[in-house]
Amino acid sequence: MKSLLVSALLLALLVQAFAAPPKPKAKSKTGSKQTNVINKQVYGASGSVSVSVLGQFKHHVSVVYDASKFCGGSIISPNKILTAAHCVQSNSIFQLGTILVCAARLTVTSLFTAEAGAFCSLTTSKIIHPKYNKTNLDFDIAIVTLTAGDLTFSSTIGAIRLPSFTDVNNAYVGASAVVAGWGWFSATGYVSTQLQYANFSIATNSNCSVYYSNSNNVTVNNSTTCIIPSGGAVMCTADAGGAVLIKEADGLSTIFAVATQTSASCNVTTPQVSYRVGAYAALDWIHNVTLIARRT
Repeated sequence: MKSLLVSALLLALLVQAFAAPPKPKAKSKTGSKQTNVINKQVYGASGSVSVSVLGQFKHHVSVVYDASKFCGGSIISPNKILTAAHCVQSNSIFQLGTILVCAARLTVTSLFTAEAGAFCSLTTSKIIHPKYNKTNLDFDIAIVTLTAGDLTFSSTIGAIRLPSFTDVNNAYVGASAVVAGWGWFSATGYVSTQLQYANFSIATNSNCSVYYSNSNNVTVNNSTTCIIPSGGAVMCTADAGGAVLIKEADGLSTIFAVATQTSASCNVTTPQVSYRVGAYAALDWIHNVTLIARRT
């Protein structure tokens, strides 16, 4: 009986997802054009974000949990996806824990319908960091394993590299970062229909500590990084789980952080906290779980 009930609930969620595809809002309350980027998305004034092209962010995937939560994620090996823990966290005993991952995806017109050329895989395999705190989102990272088969890397699908262990103490303060996503257009908006991206600045954690000093729901520590909105863009709902990218001295991109504590209000003046992948506590755990070769 329980199995029938759970199946019925999942079917209802699927029907709801197909029946009500996300619809973007074109205007903000002030009338300026809005665009977005992450699962608490990247959105901002016209010109602050750009629409991505196929193959530009080969690592970026959509992560849909139990036909309801929509997030981003990053390919870090042919069968491993790095995302935010809260994106794949069960909130009810009735949830099946299904995770739909789609690579080479640019558009979202339905949670489960990807465009031709995209590759989607259904799995239930996930490992959430053992120190994850769902209240303040500390250690908000998770690994999803694609059990149906490895991804085939191509000009549109590929892995993003992890930080080097020689770089674990580098906070990259003052560096420019790039984030891509399908984030909301406003706090009460919808998932973007197109994958977009924007530039951000990495600030000292003191910038976020001051802003969140009276909050019990945001943690700022040595394992986090403070992201400052730039050019009118902000990470907003639906951007969570995506990668905060930096370029190292060799000119290649590296995943510096996972977008986690993004702006619930989609406020373009709000500094945002993300969990730093390069922090030793995160990087060591990721390598132990995935067995990906370590950069030294």
